[in-house]
Amino acid sequence: MKKVLLVFVSILIFSCSQSPEAKLDKKLEAHIKATANDPSSYEAVETTMIDTFYVKDLVDIELSLNKDDIETANSNLQEIDNTIKGYETKISNEEYESIKIIYQEGIVDVQNQIKPEEVKIAEAENNLEKLNSIKNQDEIAFVRALHRCRLKNGMGGLTLQEYRVIADKDLNILNMTTEKDPYYKNEEVPYYKNIMDLFEENYLN
Repeated sequence: MKKVLLVFVSILIFSCSQSPEAKLDKKLEAHIKATANDPSSYEAVETTMIDTFYVKDLVDIELSLNKDDIETANSNLQEIDNTIKGYETKISNEEYESIKIIYQEGIVDVQNQIKPEEVKIAEAENNLEKLNSIKNQDEIAFVRALHRCRLKNGMGGLTLQEYRVIADKDLNILNMTTEKDPYYKNEEVPYYKNIMDLFEENYLN
């Protein structure tokens, strides 16, 4: 009984002492082997953690983006309202009597633009409510890693492969690619665009 307990404790200690890289290695190996030409040729080289993304930091970015969306939509609605008023003024002016139908049709066209802007505002306000409920969460949302391994290709040659990986806080693989740098900073968003998409999918939907 003591031996069984000792073995169990040893296994528990070993599993708890595994580094994040080692834990991710196991999952990556299974994931890569599932689609490899020759799974038996798989040989792990190294896994390097590149970035850690925290919930509260991503929330700050999303709060700013959604507030900007509301401001833009409200500005568009104001512009629509001004356009309609301008058309109505022309319709009531006898000088434009012969072409007032053009302005009447214009009002209808512009009014059709109101609903989409209202939907944008509603969605952004809903996002703000969700974001405010998790903005103080000081926990990891995602990690980004670089994984190198050797695999045989379709011709039977052993090649070095590099995978860019995004995983969640439990190191479940969310995105993996051999593209050189698909998660590079986007000028429009002050962070990794791909990470923000994943954050919206996992925390806002």
